[in-house]
Amino acid sequence: MGREFVVMGARLECNHGTTPSNLVVLPTRTVMLTGKFKANIGDCKPLINVLPFGLCKSPANPAVAAAMGTPQPCAPACSTWLVGHTTVWVQGKPALLTDDKAICPLGAGMITVKTSGQGSGYKKLDINALLGTNFDENNLKNIVNKENVDRRSPKKSEDVAEGLLPKAPPENCLHQPSYKKGDDIDPEKNSPRTEWGEKGSIRPDIIDLPPPPPPNLIDVKNYNLKSNRSNLTRCIANQAKKRDEYFPGAEQTFVIDTTGQSITADQQDKVIRKIYSELSKNRFNGTINIIFGNIGV
Repeated sequence: MGREFVVMGARLECNHGTTPSNLVVLPTRTVMLTGKFKANIGDCKPLINVLPFGLCKSPANPAVAAAMGTPQPCAPACSTWLVGHTTVWVQGKPALLTDDKAICPLGAGMITVKTSGQGSGYKKLDINALLGTNFDENNLKNIVNKENVDRRSPKKSEDVAEGLLPKAPPENCLHQPSYKKGDDIDPEKNSPRTEWGEKGSIRPDIIDLPPPPPPNLIDVKNYNLKSNRSNLTRCIANQAKKRDEYFPGAEQTFVIDTTGQSITADQQDKVIRKIYSELSKNRFNGTINIIFGNIGV
């Protein structure tokens, strides 16, 4: 892995821990990269940004020493990443890079970044292929209905999106599955799944199941962006929260079909910020991507 910027969900390891964990970047972050919160060196708070690494095996850890060398539950005690990018800062602190490290003084552990979290570790469904030239993954820009085409119905947006995605084998991609709380997302462990429309169930449009977790729950949205942006933000925030309760750790992607409509970069930014604001009130710590674009245009 080359030197990369680190984002929400990056895989971390401690040389004295028994399991890896994932970096958490709180939704108060306003800087994004590949649709995820971009990390800085301050994202190192124990049990907030850096989660436990299973059991601690370090003989320097007093709890391990007291237990005669038997590994004890990990309790990270790191305070900052070293050293960050020298010129690129994220909300007042150097951006975190994949070659940065943190020290846990409790057990003299070295915490390292194994993957950036940007998704380069495995092949995911190419959601970008759904979208036309108005889409830019890293920079919001104005979307204008230059061709004067008509806006689609919400159902038509879903059908067009699904038709453009590859018909992957069932073990890799699920189309319009329905689940109730407690169901297993693995189709081999949970068949048949909950019937669509059952009370308390959820139904993502598509679930991408890459070789290593986490899965990606993909939804296509089509709202009137001139008069109904508030309902759009409320719908996405509510769905994201509920799906995170059903499948903790799953990535969520919401693709907003703008075909036949116009929306400025500033309006897009306000929608995204409003969604993150709603989620932060509910202590949502999952990974969510929000993408505007003309599907199939």
